[in-house]
Amino acid sequence: MNIISTRVIRPKDRSSVVLANVEITFDTGIKLLNMHLFKARDEGGSNYLKMPTITTQTGAVRGVYNPTSQEMREKMTKAAEAALAQAVEAGVNDFTATFEEMEPEAYRAPKFSNFQVHWFDNDKPVRAFVSLLMDDCIALNRLVVVRDENTQMLAVRIPTHPLQRGRRKIGYYRIQGSAYDQLYNQVIEAYSNRPSVDQNDQTA
Repeated sequence: MNIISTRVIRPKDRSSVVLANVEITFDTGIKLLNMHLFKARDEGGSNYLKMPTITTQTGAVRGVYNPTSQEMREKMTKAAEAALAQAVEAGVNDFTATFEEMEPEAYRAPKFSNFQVHWFDNDKPVRAFVSLLMDDCIALNRLVVVRDENTQMLAVRIPTHPLQRGRRKIGYYRIQGSAYDQLYNQVIEAYSNRPSVDQNDQTA
């Protein structure tokens, strides 16, 4: 899975331990948002690319997405550092480094696999949480299967976080139309293949 572009947004406070907010777009057209590149803790150490987390209602901290190997983490970190270096050289706070020119119609279809489904036995709209692997390289977590109370249709929602003091929400990652259709179909298939009502955690 190739990285085609990386956006960095530098904080105005140059003394901050956060070097940049980071967004990475892959050749599948899927964009991961809201990562943070931190300064090395020790002189001569390595910078650290932190993936976003959310805190559940029970107080547990869960990763929204994460690379599945050290190789992919290093690849993402190097892309962030390369974009940051170009931003510093250009003297700008917001910069997108393009590593490969690619039109949306040329995006590669991602491979979604290893679906993990947690079903809920209640009458609430949220029917399940789903985690999965993308190209065996990135784990996408906390997708939500929701049933519309009026139409009874199922939807797949990407985890979000608030912006502008909570008045607006944005997804932790973005998925292009055709890839989303593929993701929706596979998530709903995994959700529908529940082995039994008393097994809430299954690999589909």
